[in-house]
Amino acid sequence: MGRFSLGRRAGLLLPLSCVRNARGDMACYTDAGDVARFLRAAGCTLWQLLPLNELTGGSESPYGANSSHALEPVYIDLAACEDVGALGPEEEQGLAEAREKDRVDFALIRGVKRAALARGWVRFRDRELRKGSARAAAFARFRESKQGWLADYTLYRALHDESQVSWRDWEPGLRDREPDALECARRGNGDVIDRLAWMQWIAYEQWRRGRADANALGVKVVGDLPFMVAGDSADVWGLQRFFRFDATVGVPPDAYSAEGQDGRRPISYPPRNPRNGRKASASCGSSAPAPTCWLRTWARCPTSCGPRSRNRAFPAPRCCAGRSTRACRATRAGFRPPRSA
Repeated sequence: MGRFSLGRRAGLLLPLSCVRNARGDMACYTDAGDVARFLRAAGCTLWQLLPLNELTGGSESPYGANSSHALEPVYIDLAACEDVGALGPEEEQGLAEAREKDRVDFALIRGVKRAALARGWVRFRDRELRKGSARAAAFARFRESKQGWLADYTLYRALHDESQVSWRDWEPGLRDREPDALECARRGNGDVIDRLAWMQWIAYEQWRRGRADANALGVKVVGDLPFMVAGDSADVWGLQRFFRFDATVGVPPDAYSAEGQDGRRPISYPPRNPRNGRKASASCGSSAPAPTCWLRTWARCPTSCGPRSRNRAFPAPRCCAGRSTRACRATRAGFRPPRSA
C-alpha cells in the first residue's frame, strides 16, 4: 500500500450540515464550491467532512449509516434538480421554518425534500424514462454501475419505509431473504425501488459536481467514514452471514469516558478464504486468524449485567455470561487512511 500524503496543508473539519448556503438553508452537495471558496479565503486547501451516508430512520448521528454506499438525500439541492420544479406553499413554509431554527431540524427538512423528490420522480418517470431520453440512459448506466449494492439498498428501504420496523422484525421470508419472498417484494414495490434508485442518482451526480467544483479551486476533500453500519441497515440485512449479533462495537474506557462507549453496531466478520478456511481481512484480503477492522473496537456482550458494566469488555477470555469471546483487533493490515477527492 502506498503512503498516503497530501503534503503540508491547512484545513478544516466542517460537516456539511453545519453550513448555511446563500439561501439560508442547510448546505447541499452543490454548495461544495462555495465552501471551498470560503476555505481558500482562510488559507485552507483541505476540507474534512463527516460521513455523508444515508442515516437510519430517526438517527441524527452521521455515524448511524443504513448503507455503506448510499448518500443521504437530505443534502440534495432541490433547486438544482430539474425534475422537481417549483416548490409548493407548504414546502416553502417548511424550509422557511427550518431557516429560523438555531439547530438543524433534520426531520423537517427531510420531510420537505422527500415530498418534493417524490413529485420529481413522477416527472422524470413520465417525461424522461418512458421516452428513453438521454437522461434516462444516464440513469440506467448509474443503476448498472452501482448494482452491487443498489439493488439490496433500494429493496431494503422500500420494505423498511412500509413496515417502519427493523428488518429483524419482518416476516420470516423477507427477514431471512428467501428468494421467492424477495422476488415478490421487488414486483410489489417496483415504482418505489425505482424512485429510491433515482434519488441516489441525483445525490451522486450533485455530489460529483460539487466535489469537482471544490477540486477546481484547489481544495481537496477528505471524508470521515462510519466505522460500522447500523444493525438496522441494508448492509447487515443483505450480508447477515458476515455479522455477529451477540455483541456490539464500541470504544474502551479512556479519558473521555470512564466506562467506555457502546456504539451499538454489530461486529462484522470478514469472509473466509476458500483455500484455507481462515478469515480474510476485509480491507486487504490477507488471511488473519481473527476479524480485523479499521478502528480500535470494543465488543460488548448483551447480557443482563447492564449496558455500561466494565466486566463485559473484550478481550477478556470469557464474558460475564461465561461464553467464550473474541475481540476485533486493529492491525496495520486492516487500516486504511481517508481518500482524498
